[in-house]
Amino acid sequence: MRPVPAAVPVLGLVLALAPVALPGDAVASYTVTFDATWSAATHPVDFPGALAHFSGLIGGTHDASVDFWTPGQTATTGIKNMAELGSKFPLTGEINAQITAGAAGEVISGNGIFPSPGSVSVSFDIDLAHPQVTLVTMIAPSPDWFVGVRGLPLFQNGDWVDELVVPLPPWDAGTDSGVTFNSADLATMPKDPITALTGFPFAGTGPLGTFTFTRTDDPTDPWTDLGNALAGTHGPPVLTGDGSLIAGTTLTLTLDDALENAVAWGAVGFAAIDAPFYGGVFVPDIVSPSGFLLGFGTGPSGSLALSTIWPSGLPSGVPIYVQFWLADPAGPFGYAGSNAVTATTP
Repeated sequence: MRPVPAAVPVLGLVLALAPVALPGDAVASYTVTFDATWSAATHPVDFPGALAHFSGLIGGTHDASVDFWTPGQTATTGIKNMAELGSKFPLTGEINAQITAGAAGEVISGNGIFPSPGSVSVSFDIDLAHPQVTLVTMIAPSPDWFVGVRGLPLFQNGDWVDELVVPLPPWDAGTDSGVTFNSADLATMPKDPITALTGFPFAGTGPLGTFTFTRTDDPTDPWTDLGNALAGTHGPPVLTGDGSLIAGTTLTLTLDDALENAVAWGAVGFAAIDAPFYGGVFVPDIVSPSGFLLGFGTGPSGSLALSTIWPSGLPSGVPIYVQFWLADPAGPFGYAGSNAVTATTP
């Protein structure tokens, strides 16, 4: 086993200060794939034939304070130019202005599709400060029609989603009054609100394609369940570990099915001792240097979730063992223990 740095006991203090789960990794990487299905077979009315295409993808990551386009509201100049001309400007400028203001994270810019149907992908990074995505592309040719997503959250239920597929119905930007794909320019003055296109030429048809957001940086789960649980009032308490053990990422330990309103003692060690204990097996070695034991309340749900940001400075190849024990009158000798889990630093 590699030597464990003396700074490792600090992890115990960090865990003690974080009895409520913190968010997942601060930054995630995604690829979004635009699969355009728009064709004469799917949308036969007024289909523009070989000219059918989509302009380049344009959008960005941002927080909840930003709306680059909103149904029922009039389009910005950036959305107008995108929907009428397939132009990425000045929408790029609008996104960059929000980046400067701190409300947006980065611009997402990708290729278009010519002809449709077809597929195109673009990759981007996203962070917890800007966990939403807006991304659009012009239906071309068209007066001012487009598809896209707005304010789509990729951080859900405490973690980044692994994959999300979003159908793409058509939208009218409300800036051109043409009614067919090849209508001449006819500016709408004043602008109409952005609305869903449900009539001619899209009546009775489905989406024009999908956006598939796929996380590309999620590391392989390093955690292994070692068993050795000792049942209590609600059966064996169940412990799970989640996190890559990469410096700066989130480590989360979750305990379920424990006795309510009890003190669960978390044992963390850097070796396994596998000692007999109150009718069960105490797995982590908390006696050797750097091991520790900390107590946490299970609350009325009989569960707890602990999170911390994994520290830097640990060498690769260091194993970590975790197990929880608590007083429980239903245990063989008045105690119940969770299964032990282990992971090794990459």
